[in-house]
Amino acid sequence: MIFRGRYITSEEAERIRLVNGVFPADEFHKCVLESSNNLAGGSPNPLTLLKQEITACFETKDAVEGIQASAESVNLFSIGNRILYM
Repeated sequence: MIFRGRYITSEEAERIRLVNGVFPADEFHKCVLESSNNLAGGSPNPLTLLKQEITACFETKDAVEGIQASAESVNLFSIGNRILYM
């Protein structure tokens, strides 16, 4: 999506595994609860490790600078190790 600059459908998002599931609007709440219960019923160890890895991604220098630039409404992009402001 980012590189192609186009929107994708919910079905395509599911097909490429960007999302875990696509639900009809009238069944959304029920399906989300079922999915949440399945996660909650599993071992907490994989979820704990996953949360730690996601948190670590947001603590990198690039992520911190990107988040700060976004908060300041600055256009920012990076090439290799160089951060460029526009």
